[in-house]
Amino acid sequence: MELVLEAGPIAIVVGIPIQMDGSEGEMAAEAREFGRRLGEASGVPVVGWDERLTSARARRSLAETGRRGKRKRKGEEDMMAAAHLLRGYMDANAETGGVGEDGSADEAGGVGERRSEGEAGNEGEAGNETRGDL
Repeated sequence: MELVLEAGPIAIVVGIPIQMDGSEGEMAAEAREFGRRLGEASGVPVVGWDERLTSARARRSLAETGRRGKRKRKGEEDMMAAAHLLRGYMDANAETGGVGEDGSADEAGGVGERRSEGEAGNEGEAGNETRGDL
């Protein structure tokens, strides 16, 4: 928590592992609960963001640079997937910054609200990626 407070973010983006059919399983519920607790503890707005296909994008990015997403490169793959997740969120919220003027995450979508990535202007490889706040 100390690192979060030192960095002073205006929002924290948490990946939500939504299934390819758009449904949410147990891991998505756990990620949402983690985000809720993190937001309460830090006082920083937390936004849940669909993390579908970020690992596939990361493997492809690593392969393009000559590094394969093999087991020994798992840490690199995870970091690259996180970068893709954050880039998707930032691209979709370029105009608003993703948080409301009052510091809330309202402009990124309401609690439990889902919007298509296509509507948000973010390239979704599945064509139906969703997003929503925690």
